[in-house]
Amino acid sequence: MAADVFESYEVTLVAAIILGAATLLDPAFVARYGGAVGAGAFALKLIIFPLLVRAIGVFASMIGTWVVRGRDEERSDPMRPINVGFYTAAIASVIGFGLVNVFYLRDPATGAPDFRFFFATLTGILLALVIAWLTEQFTHPDRGPVTEIAYATKTGAATMLLTGLGTGLESSVWAILAIAVTLGASYAIFGGSVALAAYGIALTGLGLLTTTGYILAMDTFGPIVDNANGIFEMSGVERGTSQAGRIVARLDQIGNTTKALTKGFAIATAVIAAIALFRSFIDEARLFATVQELASTGAQQAGAMLSRIGIQVNLPLVFIGLLLGGAVPFLISAFLIRAVGRSAFLVVEEVRRQFREIPGLLEGRARPDYSRCVDIVTRAAQRELLGPGIIAISVPILVGFALGAAPLGAYLAGAILTAQLLAVFMANTGGAWDNAKKKIEDGYLGGKGTDAHKAAVIGDTVGDPLKDTAGPALNPVIKVMNLVAILIAPVVIRPLPDAVRFSVIGVALALVVTAVTISRRTTIPVDAALPETAGVVKR
Repeated sequence: MAADVFESYEVTLVAAIILGAATLLDPAFVARYGGAVGAGAFALKLIIFPLLVRAIGVFASMIGTWVVRGRDEERSDPMRPINVGFYTAAIASVIGFGLVNVFYLRDPATGAPDFRFFFATLTGILLALVIAWLTEQFTHPDRGPVTEIAYATKTGAATMLLTGLGTGLESSVWAILAIAVTLGASYAIFGGSVALAAYGIALTGLGLLTTTGYILAMDTFGPIVDNANGIFEMSGVERGTSQAGRIVARLDQIGNTTKALTKGFAIATAVIAAIALFRSFIDEARLFATVQELASTGAQQAGAMLSRIGIQVNLPLVFIGLLLGGAVPFLISAFLIRAVGRSAFLVVEEVRRQFREIPGLLEGRARPDYSRCVDIVTRAAQRELLGPGIIAISVPILVGFALGAAPLGAYLAGAILTAQLLAVFMANTGGAWDNAKKKIEDGYLGGKGTDAHKAAVIGDTVGDPLKDTAGPALNPVIKVMNLVAILIAPVVIRPLPDAVRFSVIGVALALVVTAVTISRRTTIPVDAALPETAGVVKR
């Protein structure tokens, strides 16, 4: 996930630089900033401004990490010093790029600072703080949602799973509402100017991840304390009788919250970066027309042009593209979750085989064959990721060449929406289930060995594929599909021979069928002769 955060930031940074240069193509921008010469000089400043914001974020992140001070107390909340560091880094970033705006981004016509760029970047910082607060509310072990999930284990795994699913679904709604409000604010800051609004959205993405260094520190905090807790458990010391064990367990709980938090940052930035790139797609696909262009055509030609301009969901083909885009993240998530289930099945069967066939293993007198389990999961990872990768590349090509540029744009819109909703839902649900289990292990409802703990373990097992596999995978999927769409857009709008177009459609469709076949081909050996598998149909 650390790589996803960094990659999202780099994509947003490049998008901001490109959109800063593209402002010169807007006649309103040129007129607003003093003609060709003045506008050219100001556009150059817009190109450099994202780089300055990036540099400020590096130093702000360093300041944030310096102020983090934990307390050596058993029941202290480790999230509090982490939040202090994050808020400090955010405030330092705001002060830094505010000063840059004052002294660097001055209106060529009036000489006064143009604070719109400061406020656009500030919206990203505010969005980061809101995402941090929302994630903590839904995944922190001391907050109401996790406590409710843990308490639901008193009546079994089913009620615990239902409570967790409801919590995750609700959290996704508030997250996307926060993104929508932020994008609306960024657009309103520039008064509806198309060129500057696109640039402002890119600045929002930069603001969201200005403190990338600190966010990466939070991301690595989770695995570090998770492994520390695992090492402590393997030491054989009872957690309940050791203060150190309880402190490490507490850190592990907060590590789940920070991991969910960084996943929320990553997917939010991926959405904003995709929207910034969406402007590039619109330009490449020529899904626009000026009033002058429409006025210069005849009524019949203007009607035909309007049918190709924009992304109008009232048109059947465009709506089909929207539906397909909304479905693809679900398909990819299904592939990945099922892949984890198959791999886990094979690992469990291998462990059982070794217990049966290696003398003394169960008593601890023999060493297990770890290489077999490593081989199983390595092969599964390579095989099972092939299908989702093919889908992410081939479906945009299929939609573009089969339906056209506008349906392809609708496809991207649908994919961005459902991917964001799914990613936040899976990250927060998995994190909440994990912390509910750890809350019980910490003594709540009787601790380990109780029926409540057994039910919570089931929730944690179900949540791991969501928060650690399918959810994070949707981040690169969004970016890959956007980049593929941008690359093929100039070709899609050209009048290609039918033979070429149908050939591309055929190849893309064959790849989609191949990907589905690969992902649905089970590696679990089903023996129909066994009574417990009677009626199971091989696929």
